[in-house]
Amino acid sequence: MIDAPKKENAILNLFEKRRSLALVTIIVFIFILFAVAFPGRFLKVDNLMIILMNMMTEIFILCGMVMVLIMGEIDLSMGANVAFAGVLCGRFMVMYQAPTLIAVLVPLAVCVIFGLINGLIVTRIGVASFITTLATSMIYLGFTTLLAGTGYAGFPDQIFQALGQYKVFGLIQMQIIYGVVFIAIFAYFLGRTKYFRQLYFIGGNANSAMLSGINIKKTKTVIFMISAFLSSLSGIVIAMRFNSAMVSSGTGVELRAVTAAVIGGVSFLGGTGSMIGAATGALFLALLSNGLSMAQVPPSIQTVITGIVLVLALMADSVVEKRRRV
Repeated sequence: MIDAPKKENAILNLFEKRRSLALVTIIVFIFILFAVAFPGRFLKVDNLMIILMNMMTEIFILCGMVMVLIMGEIDLSMGANVAFAGVLCGRFMVMYQAPTLIAVLVPLAVCVIFGLINGLIVTRIGVASFITTLATSMIYLGFTTLLAGTGYAGFPDQIFQALGQYKVFGLIQMQIIYGVVFIAIFAYFLGRTKYFRQLYFIGGNANSAMLSGINIKKTKTVIFMISAFLSSLSGIVIAMRFNSAMVSSGTGVELRAVTAAVIGGVSFLGGTGSMIGAATGALFLALLSNGLSMAQVPPSIQTVITGIVLVLALMADSVVEKRRRV
């Protein structure tokens, strides 16, 4: 007869080893459930494309958040960067009639500076990234509100619009292609390149990483800059898609990214996770949201459900991490 502690340990070991498989199994189950519940609507090609779009629209945010989380930090200023980049791009194009290239490059450059500021405060002054990025997000969002007023719409460049609205083969929207490409790129970076692999050492044991010769302060600062760049790129792509830029365009994106990442196996405490796992978590959230919308569940209740899913994922992550670090 197996005693209770041994049985509990066996279950935890199985969960830790088969976490990704469990998530894929849940996704398949939910997919079948919604397909049976809404047979005439859920399996339509247009609806499946909507699910992928909901997943891929914020994939740039997810790429940045995964790297930041793996090195044991968090970036809550990403939503503010999304809004700032879109609004500044719109201001240059609509008000100043600037060339599209300038209108795109300037917001990207400014947001990289924002990321540099975040990184320097965290690494040089020693303020926790949670507090730092929460505070700077208010500053960046304040700048956005000053620039935007009610926002900008009707960008004049047809190519700019096409890059966000064109459908390949009349079916696959550009954001889906962008998302697949960026997932592949950052999956390769995190899995195969020496520079990005060191993020796992930093997040797993910063002291050991420092003793092994890794420049932790410099690396963390660079990752915050990359995170800000990806956030601003997301804001510009959203502006391309909707042909408008609003202050509210980045609301809640960082929390959704954290939820997707943690569900997909990226540890909130740092040191573990993968881009493919995080993307799988994003697919789970997109699938769940789509099905709940079809069931006419109010958006407020959907937010509650997403919050519950995040809490459960964090609880599971905490249990696994305690065992891993013992």
